[in-house]
Amino acid sequence: MDFDAYQAAMIASMKSRTGKTLDEWLALIGPQLPAERKGRLQWLKQRFDLKQNSAYLILSHLDEMDGTSLYAHGDALLNDLFEGHDEALHGLYDRLLARVGSFGNDVRVLPRKHYVALSRGSHFALLRPVRNQLAIALALPANTQHPLLQPARGFGDVQKFPWQLRLDAQQLLTDDMVQLLHQAYVHSA
Repeated sequence: MDFDAYQAAMIASMKSRTGKTLDEWLALIGPQLPAERKGRLQWLKQRFDLKQNSAYLILSHLDEMDGTSLYAHGDALLNDLFEGHDEALHGLYDRLLARVGSFGNDVRVLPRKHYVALSRGSHFALLRPVRNQLAIALALPANTQHPLLQPARGFGDVQKFPWQLRLDAQQLLTDDMVQLLHQAYVHSA
């Protein structure tokens, strides 16, 4: 089952699982939702005795309604992530995102505390600064071969992210690099 089908099933079964429809939850929780984003998920689970996935689904829909996301503090996360690194590295990141954005309107940029995930339902790349380089883990098949690819280290799941690119801050983005990112994007569909 893909993510959209899973989410549709969760919404369809919400009343039987939680006693309220998604719209009823949104109307009930919206006015009560704490302004501080940190801890909202835990608050929702404890206050209304909801399971993790139901609480997350409600929060994600509330955030979509006001045009933000669970990681609306992404700018602060990005600033923290790039702090202490060459400013040019952040410029490289921006140029990379401009190219990745052309892959499709389903690309989501999800800043996290230690990395930035690029997703289209599932993550296809993880980016983070490492020693004034931008390390990019790619969700490509393990048998993919290309001279730019190195074995991924420090990104966790080497089964999903077996390869990485390492880009210097001043390095130009080549078509080969963008093509590898695009392959990961296509592979994640």
